[in-house]
Amino acid sequence: MELTAEQQAVLDGSRGAYLAQCLRWLVEWGRAMGARRLVRVDNTHCLLPVPNQVARGASPETVERYVAGLRAAVEHPVAPGCYATLHTAFVTLEELDVPENDPAQVKLQRELGELAARAGFVPTFTCAPYLVGNVPLKGEVCAWTESSAVVYANSILGARSTRHGTESALAASLTGWTPEFGVLLDENRRGTLRIEVSAELRNPTDWGALGYFAG
Repeated sequence: MELTAEQQAVLDGSRGAYLAQCLRWLVEWGRAMGARRLVRVDNTHCLLPVPNQVARGASPETVERYVAGLRAAVEHPVAPGCYATLHTAFVTLEELDVPENDPAQVKLQRELGELAARAGFVPTFTCAPYLVGNVPLKGEVCAWTESSAVVYANSILGARSTRHGTESALAASLTGWTPEFGVLLDENRRGTLRIEVSAELRNPTDWGALGYFAG
């Protein structure tokens, strides 16, 4: 992978150890996927909350390490020129009497949300960012979590995003770069399969069934 002088400097620690680690993740991921370079990212959608399976199924030490990593991330501002929103929380932050709503989790999620907002993330807490104002333009490079949102961004909006995980989306948000591979490349955005539909689609369930079988 070819890095610019600026990218190499960040990798060497010019912006601190944490951002160097973030860029290292992106470089290693990109190399594994055959990317030749890192490109500027315009838009990100990040899964910041602590998943229930982590909070409930892991040891307290593991949870604390996970949370410490998230706190370390949001101590850094979102990269200039990047619009960053947040994926769903795993608890209800407003109606506190909802069953299964762990008060400790609510407190933690609120803390992380406030830290993220100060860092420049927009606390949308949604799996459908395009419904609450995060609508990237055609051709913009994105780093989105949530597989259904990634499909919408690519297919409907014409933006470009591979499916990201927690680490890669956060790293892209903070460094401002993402590896260029997959549907970020022109040659991978051309259809290879045509489906002709003869059935009459009468309702949303029919359309859902069509999407299921086509996929």
